[in-house]
Amino acid sequence: LFRIQPEIIAYDMHPNYFTTQWALWAQRSKSNTKFIAIQHHHAHIASCMADNKLDNRQVIGLSFDGTGYGTDGAIWGGEILLASYADFERVAHLEYLPLPGGDSATRNPWRIAVGYAESLGLDIAELPFLKSIDSQAVDIVRKQAQKKLNTPQTSSMGRLFDAVASLIGIRNEITYEAQAAIEMEVISKRFISAASPYPFEIEDGIIQVSELLNQVIQDVKSDQAAGLIGARFHHSVCAMAVEASKRVRQKTKINEVVLSGG
Repeated sequence: LFRIQPEIIAYDMHPNYFTTQWALWAQRSKSNTKFIAIQHHHAHIASCMADNKLDNRQVIGLSFDGTGYGTDGAIWGGEILLASYADFERVAHLEYLPLPGGDSATRNPWRIAVGYAESLGLDIAELPFLKSIDSQAVDIVRKQAQKKLNTPQTSSMGRLFDAVASLIGIRNEITYEAQAAIEMEVISKRFISAASPYPFEIEDGIIQVSELLNQVIQDVKSDQAAGLIGARFHHSVCAMAVEASKRVRQKTKINEVVLSGG
């Protein structure tokens, strides 16, 4: 259409994206063109650096979103990177948890909540959100998580938001992207000033959320307001970001933090 002969074609690493498949196909016929696979979360950080007109240098990059293909083949999304424009090192991330049913789970946050709870050994039997879900469907998801059947591993921050939103009864199914997280944000705002973060652990670069989710479940069982629980969760995400950044700074002496993601 435009009679362009590109020198470089960059494409996402995800092997199932149409653009990636096209690039790999085109690579066989365009001998004078350089093809570069780009990791999704590195792109988030590099674009934020460019948007803020930073020179090329290493920064602490917090890349939080729903989905992105990782270099290990897992679904990333809760990433702390040591990044420049040219390259990156993944220095910390949310712990891997199962996504029962793969992409279909993103439309059904209850599946994520059940899968996470099953994987972490958390008791959710008495939680109100389960009352509107067919018990046989819940059992199937539990068995998927137990046997690791069609349950890709994810470190996604977006999926953690989905799990918490479902656990506290905001939404079990969504009709548009990030709906559960958006609705949780709305009801949480008036509680933010009075809320405090839930506990979490960072061990060997892995941000562990078992105790955080356990405290969320206990607060639901004690009839705490969903907005207050949501506010505490938002504070927890802030605390994770700060603590992870401090730990990277201690090792690298880098003070700049770039925030990006979905």
